This record gives sequence, C-alpha cells and structure tokens, in this order.
Amino acid sequence: MEQNEKCIEYADKVIDSERFHLLSANEYRKMNTLLPEANPEAIFSIKYLSGIEEGSLNDVVGGFYCTIDGLGWGEMYASRTYIDAVSYFPNDARKAFIVPQYEDGDQMEGVWVSMIMAEDGTLIPSYQYGACRLDGSTYVMTKDNSEVVLDKTITPTGVVQYSFQDAGQTYVVYVDKKMKKRGNYPLYFITKCSLQEEKNHAWSPCIIRYSEVLLNKAEALCKLDRNSEAITILNSIRANRDCPDYNNDVISGRGYTDLLDILLEERRIELAYEGHRALDLFRNKRNLNRNYPGSHLVNKDSYKEIKWSDKNIIELIPLNQINAQGNLVQNEI
Repeated sequence: MEQNEKCIEYADKVIDSERFHLLSANEYRKMNTLLPEANPEAIFSIKYLSGIEEGSLNDVVGGFYCTIDGLGWGEMYASRTYIDAVSYFPNDARKAFIVPQYEDGDQMEGVWVSMIMAEDGTLIPSYQYGACRLDGSTYVMTKDNSEVVLDKTITPTGVVQYSFQDAGQTYVVYVDKKMKKRGNYPLYFITKCSLQEEKNHAWSPCIIRYSEVLLNKAEALCKLDRNSEAITILNSIRANRDCPDYNNDVISGRGYTDLLDILLEERRIELAYEGHRALDLFRNKRNLNRNYPGSHLVNKDSYKEIKWSDKNIIELIPLNQINAQGNLVQNEI
C-alpha cells in the first residue's frame, strides 16, 4: 500500500516488544521441526495438532514437495533459479530445506540447462545430463557420445563452478552425485513444510514470521531512501543465516544496481515456500520469471514470464462465497 512510515511504525512495535527474535543459523536449519510455541520467529501460525490429524499427512502441503517414510507425492521440486539463489553463498543456512535425492552408488553426473524446441515450435529450457569422472583437479563429462573437459573456477563467494563452451555460449554445469529423476526433472525435495516433531509431513503454516517483519521494515526504509538503515537490518538477518554482510556498495552483492532488488532477492530466499514470492514481485511492479526447466512449461498455454500488469494475476472471489455473502463485490479484471 506504500504506507512506508506506517510499516516501520508497526514493525517497530513488534521489534520493541522483545517477544520474538531470530533463530541462529544452526537453529534455523531445524526450524521446520519446531512447534510454533518453540519457535521464537513464529508470530502467527496455524498449529498442526499432533495425534489428531495423522490420517491426513499424505495429502498436505509437504506431501507435494517430498516423500518421507513412503508418504507424500513428491512431485513439486525446487526450481533451478531458486537453487542458484540459495547457493550463491556456500554456507547459506536456508539450503538446509533443499534435499537432493541421490541414486545408489558413487556415479557423478553433470547437469546443465539448454534450450530445446518444443512441439509448438517454442524454445523451452530443459535439463541435460552427462556422466562425469574426475580427471586430476577437474571433471570430464560425457556429452553427445564424446567427452568434454569442464572448466573449473571459484566464484567470488567461494562456490566451485564448472562449465563448458559450445558455439560461443558458456554453459554452467552442476556436478554432483547422480540424482533420482521424475521424467527429466531431478528430485530436489523441499522439507520446509514437513517434519514438525520429526513426523513426516506434519507442519504448522507460519503466516507471519519475525524475519518477514524485519524485511518489511527494511523495504519501507529503502523506499524512504534510508538505505544504510535498510542494509543494517538486512545484515542482521544474514548474520543468523551464515551469510556475509552486504556493504553499502550493493552492486557487489548479487549484481543488482537497486537495493530494492537486493531486498526482494533476500525475501525470496528467506521466505521461500511460505507464500510470498509472486505478491512481492507484483506489488513492486516486477515480473515473475518462470523461464527455467519444469513441468510448468510443458504445454502451449504456459507462461515463461508473468507480467505484474497482466490481468490474469487478479484473484477472483469464488461464486459460492458471493452467494453466501451478498455484500461481496467481484474483483474487477
């Protein structure tokens, strides 16, 4: 609503109450196992009642993201762009909720993304795979029935990165143990919505969390051109996620020139799978990028990008709710 002063005022009420605080990095890595009352970041949660709702644990949110003890569909995986974002700093505690599923054995595999022609003639990003073997200090990967020596570099944040050149284009290769796949998609299970009290898909959805309040305040400060204060808050969160500080030269952070984009990226990483990303982008007049491999691009009606100005982002009120409450007025499209 752009009521930035009010946002700061109400965030400060929460902060000054001293009722909540950030988890340490090690505590955060186990946040999904905590009961809401044992989580000092949980401000408002809908509590899962252990012992009462056990029969429904197959068809809850966590069951779509992973399979645990034979329960859950495990059909919706972490996107390549999110994995890249949360892996930008190698010790980021928020990687703890992304759990790759490996095949048995020690076979190494290279994974890269290239554009493949779909049946309708459009180009879509798709995963490609090649067996890898270690040769000295780098890997040799099988590609198109031949072998390619991968270039090895260390990024400024300390991440080991492999790549190869083809037709003047550089392809980043993710080298890891061979992963299980569904169709052509590697199984990067998501456990953020599972394992409360160590019970497969038990989970108490956290509607408002303390780190979100801090990020809300930082965003409001940014929009009031109080950047140094915003960065201080941002770094207070990062210190509790095993990430280095951003300094005042935010360009050196993730390559952005706008502090707001840095904050939105941090919100994406911190609040992933808690229901924020699309709304965060649309309310800030940013488009939603879906140009990465996944089943969301398998038919001709798919969208690689959803623009913040598109009418199809407007949520419509269900007719049965309008019929039940005659004062409701349908949202305009």
